Amino acid sequence: MLYSHDHGWYLPETGPTWSVDALISRVEQAHVASWPATGLDPEVIVAFSQRLRRLTRDDLVSVLGGIPDTWPVSDLELERVGWFLESRAPRVADRLASIGGSL
Repeated sequence: MLYSHDHGWYLPETGPTWSVDALISRVEQAHVASWPATGLDPEVIVAFSQRLRRLTRDDLVSVLGGIPDTWPVSDLELERVGWFLESRAPRVADRLASIGGSL
């Protein structure tokens, strides 16, 4: 089962104002956390970065394909979200590994 809890807040722009154009134009822009990493478990952060490196297109298709038809999102939007996540995964994994290694 898939639940929505962020309503787009993890995508550029923010919240319900995200768009396909924003995903395309900001795919290379890092979204660096503005809060300290203190208190995070470095082993968990590194393990998550490794899981992110193993993320496949099939994984994303499986999750995005499970979004209910009743949700107000088009096929193009879902495709672009998948592309955005797949494109960013290696760099996000690198940043996470760096955070984990510095804790």
